[in-house]
Amino acid sequence: MSRTRSLPASRNMDLTPIMGLVAILIPLLLMAYGPGEVVLIDTSIPAICAGSCTGEPEPVVVTPHIRIDRTGFVVGGLAAVPELELDEQGQLHLPCTGGGCSEPGAYDLVALNNLMSTAKDAFPDSTSVTLVPTGTVPYEVLVGTMDATREALPVSEGGERRDLFPYPTIAGGLD
Repeated sequence: MSRTRSLPASRNMDLTPIMGLVAILIPLLLMAYGPGEVVLIDTSIPAICAGSCTGEPEPVVVTPHIRIDRTGFVVGGLAAVPELELDEQGQLHLPCTGGGCSEPGAYDLVALNNLMSTAKDAFPDSTSVTLVPTGTVPYEVLVGTMDATREALPVSEGGERRDLFPYPTIAGGLD
């Protein structure tokens, strides 16, 4: 009796279900993958030294702040200007003309411009000012204040204008 040996049949693995799963998962994973968004922030990094880095003294810079309310302007941050007469808190008050600030034309923008010219003469390297209006100040007054602090009024007709504090910042928070 001769017996033939039977070898087990080779089993090929059926990869069709796995290939179907991969064919579905790859597009789904690619759609779910969101490439990282690149965001650029425009900024400048200050130099190690503000001068020319040759041993020259660094320029002195001040940033005046101007509170605008229904009584006029209250200017601070100019304690280092020797020509100014400041109160105990180191501030200078510029009241409205005509006894009250009932209309936008009552704010003394010419006096503010002259004050900013004096501050610019004392600190020629300063370029920014902070405006702090209250919620009751008309928009025209805020724009006029920005104009009065940006450039000096010409002394004569056709005279040259010069920059004072060309970079105003508007702060909030006062009621």
